[in-house]
Amino acid sequence: MLYRKILGLEPNVIHRNYTLWGPSAHLCTTLLDWPQIETHTSLVNIVASSFTMNHRQFQQLDEVLLLDRLFVVRPISGSRSKVTVNIGSGHLAGILSRAYADCSHVDRLRFYNTINENEWFSSSLAYIFETHILLWFRHAPAHQFIPCTPSPPAMVASSQLKIPVCRADMQFFNNEEELKHVDTKGLPKCLVPATQTFPTFDAFVITDNSIIAVQMTVATSQTASLTRFEMVYASLPRNVRARRRKYHVFVTDTEEKAKSLREKKFQDFPSDIDRYSASVDVDQLKSIFTTERVIKLNKDRVSIFWLYACDLAYWEMCRMGLG
Repeated sequence: MLYRKILGLEPNVIHRNYTLWGPSAHLCTTLLDWPQIETHTSLVNIVASSFTMNHRQFQQLDEVLLLDRLFVVRPISGSRSKVTVNIGSGHLAGILSRAYADCSHVDRLRFYNTINENEWFSSSLAYIFETHILLWFRHAPAHQFIPCTPSPPAMVASSQLKIPVCRADMQFFNNEEELKHVDTKGLPKCLVPATQTFPTFDAFVITDNSIIAVQMTVATSQTASLTRFEMVYASLPRNVRARRRKYHVFVTDTEEKAKSLREKKFQDFPSDIDRYSASVDVDQLKSIFTTERVIKLNKDRVSIFWLYACDLAYWEMCRMGLG
């Protein structure tokens, strides 16, 4: 009611702009029709391309602030001299991953390694790494797998674990309620949350004898509170859960990080979930990572959620930025 009285806008208009374009008061109240959306989308695409192609020019904070259409810069709590640089929204992250995909393999690898050295852009790196892994799930040859190493002290007693490719059986879900209809046809299958409300896993894989929560990360330290995974697990039909062992796997981009994650001590980690880690070199996935596949993944990943958050006509206009 307050929005309507002061700004003449419906609350859902402000909410959808916030969800798609990030926490900018100006954008939340001005992107109201297609010409405005089209202009802003074009500007965001230009910024994303500039960042991926000329990333070394954004080494100073005042230079990073020029990327405000893409990133949100905030001071770290308790410090005015240190900041965090986060992608403004999942929609913007999709535009960034499209710009990254448009680069040559050499430029992509150079960009990935450069921002890997800059803690400001950890959220960008994490999203791009996750995109690599999701494309692997969907497009890698069916015989491939990700070998996983168990955490001590159970390394000797633990069984060998391999994360399989799922190809067409990788799908997205919006909430736990949708999982009640999951079946065991077409295994292995990979289920990926379309929202960021599942902070301790980015996908889970169902095989003939296991349910594997996959947490994709580029950090050497990570939380593993598995409350939400347990809720997801409980939402699955009983016949899907039956006789399948539970695993939690940290998947990261170097063996050094994987070793650090599996050796970390986690308090209150459930005894019925085996913890593993694995590393994947993104340079080995170059044949899988194409612009067309990234576009399709982005549209699949976000459309399920945005159709809940936005009216269909508005989403059809905004999704143009992904393709």
